[in-house]
Order: sequence, then C-alpha cells, then structure tokens
Amino acid sequence: MTSQPPGPFAIFADNSRFWGASAALFAVLAIFKGLRLPSLWAATQSFLDYRAGIIKRGLLGQAARVLGIPIGHYDVFVAVSGILLLAFCVLLLCWIRISGVRRLAHGIVLAVFAASFILSFLAQLIGYLEIPAAIVALAALAAGASRWPLTTVLVAGVAGILIHENYVLTFLPVTLLPAFLSGVSSRQPLRDLVPVAAVSLVLAAVVLAVALGAAMTAEQVATLQAAMSESVDFQPRGDFFPVLTRSMGSNVLLMLQKMTTGAWWAAQANAFIAFMPTTAFFLWLALRIVDVCHPGRERRWIKCALLLTGLCPLAMQFIGWDIYRWYALAGFNSFLVLTVVCHRYLGKQPALRLDPQVVQNVAVLLIAINLSTGTGLFDGNHVDTFPFVDHWRALIDWFSNGRHWLQPAA
Repeated sequence: MTSQPPGPFAIFADNSRFWGASAALFAVLAIFKGLRLPSLWAATQSFLDYRAGIIKRGLLGQAARVLGIPIGHYDVFVAVSGILLLAFCVLLLCWIRISGVRRLAHGIVLAVFAASFILSFLAQLIGYLEIPAAIVALAALAAGASRWPLTTVLVAGVAGILIHENYVLTFLPVTLLPAFLSGVSSRQPLRDLVPVAAVSLVLAAVVLAVALGAAMTAEQVATLQAAMSESVDFQPRGDFFPVLTRSMGSNVLLMLQKMTTGAWWAAQANAFIAFMPTTAFFLWLALRIVDVCHPGRERRWIKCALLLTGLCPLAMQFIGWDIYRWYALAGFNSFLVLTVVCHRYLGKQPALRLDPQVVQNVAVLLIAINLSTGTGLFDGNHVDTFPFVDHWRALIDWFSNGRHWLQPAA
C-alpha cells in the first residue's frame, strides 16, 4: 500500500482537491490584479435614467431612482457597483456548479478560467454596464432548466438590451445556446427551432428600436450634462456625452476610419495575443466534447453555433473601439459555451477521450501566461501584482485619512 501524505499535504495527492483549491486561489489573484474603484465614465453612464424620455443605457439608473438609491453620490455608486460585482461572482459560481465543468479534467480547466486575464479584465469593469448585463445572462442560463426556458431568455434579453444595447452581441447568443442545442438534437428540429428563431427576432426588433432610434441632439445632450453636473457629487466625464448623439451608422463609419490606422492594428494584435490562446482552449474543449458525445449528423451545425456564440462579441469591433473589452468578453463567452456543453453532455458521457497529459500541460502553460498578463485596461490603469502593495497602501490611507480607497479615474 502507498502511504498517504500527512495532514495538510493530503490535498497535493488528490488532483480534484488540488485543482479545486488552486482555482479558488487563482480567482482571488486574478480579480485582485484588475480590481479598482469604478471610473467616472462608468459613474456618468450609470446615472442616466428615463426622466428625459426612453434613452439607451438608462435602465440601471432608472431602477436606482425607482428604488431610491442615490447613485449620484460617488460613494453610493461604489457600494452598488461592488454589490453587483459580488452578485456576478456568486451567480457565476452557481452556474459553474450547475454546469459540471469543474469535473472536466479534474478541475484543471476551471483553474485556467480562474487564473485567466479574462477574469482580471472583468473585475476592472466594475461599475460598467457589462456587469449587470452578465448577471442577467447568468440568471437566464441558471433558469434554463425551468419549464419555460425561452420565456426566461426573452425577459432577460429585453432587460439586457435596455441595460446596454451591446447585449445582443455579447450575452444573448450564449443564453439562446441551450435551447438551440435541444432543438437541433430533437426528432423534429425545424419545429423545435421555430420558438428559438421567434425569440431571436423579437429581441432583434427590440435592439433595432433602441439602436436605430433618433439620437439625442447636441442641445439635448448639453441640457442633460448640465442637469447631471448639478445632481452628482463627482465630475461627469465630458467625453461620454457625445456617445448619445451618435447613431449606429455613425459608429460604424468611425470604426472603419480607425481600422485604417496602425495603432488600431497594433492593439488588435496585442489583444489577440493576450486573450485568444485561452479562448481557443475553451472552444477546443467544447468542440471535442461534441465530437465525442454527439454522434448525429447535425454535429457540424452544433459546432458552428458554438464557435459563433463564443466569438460573437468580437463583432462589436465594428461598432465600438474598446478592442480589449470585446476580446475579454469573447473569452468569457467561450468559457460559458464550454459550461453549456458540459451541462448538456458531460453527465451522459463522463469519460471523455482526452489525453489528460496534453490538457494538463496546455493548462499549466496558459495559467502561467495569464497570471503574468496585464494589458489594455481602461483609463491607463495597470494591473496590481502580488502581493498587491498598492491596494494595501490605499486601504491603509483610507482608514488613516478618511479618503477614498482609490481616487476615481478621470
């Protein structure tokens, strides 16, 4: 008989326990790398509501106003943003547990996501509308096993689009994926895919109504900016308000112009190197699971749907110029695609024909690269690295002098 390691060292002899504990540690490190206080851009955007009429991105501010939450005070906005980020993390953990992805390769795949720069980038999006939109999407996924999954997707889709119109390219496809997989695998796929198509068309109409609606005039925006400046205790970001005057067509023309510059392509290459290896790892595993567990002829359609769903946020580059954000969301979506595939297939075929040594070696390499990655953060921020001295100094300064933990980014 082989002797077991004593006491605290026993965890190193059990792959599942070791990688589970490592995932928890990696997640803390990854989140702390990107964590900061919400920027003034995020605070300005979140204060929008419907007092001046139904405008895009106004749902969160309207909800805060109805609930009596004074997010015009920066400290209150920080607290609300922190609660939303915490809710996102809790819902993500719940969905990970439901999906069964942690059983894949003894948990090493989950450790890759936990250590990824994807998670660090999501943490520095605190205060931005992608966090509440992701909460809505995760809630729709978790409720997907209900009796009315498409109704849940529809309600979540309307809410997500009203939070931010980019929901239709970032999170909507992955919420539709479980229903698509069920429909395409049924005995009558055309009939069962009709409701999926109907929900997609309804939500497309909603996003078109929001995105193609009349843009605000310069005078309306100036009035809104002046009213906001009198109502908040922070300095609203002046470069945010022109967004409200631009239509989708204007954004596309601006992006086509940016794509002619060398700086855009340099950032494109940098973002590709930072995010795509991990994104490709998640998509490769999802495609491999389908190869093993789905013998039907519709497998090609399923694999195409997985790739499109995972990479769909990259299409946002034709509308918005936050290149790193779209790559980070593509990586996050690809991980969610993997969880959806695991939820559907892993219980039926727990023993996948994967070379464990190959998966482990690739995973260890990706973990090392991700934990040392830091690029493309907003407002000129840089990652804080272990042991996170900047965070501790700022926290001590806050306790000692009563100042903000960190001053909001300009």
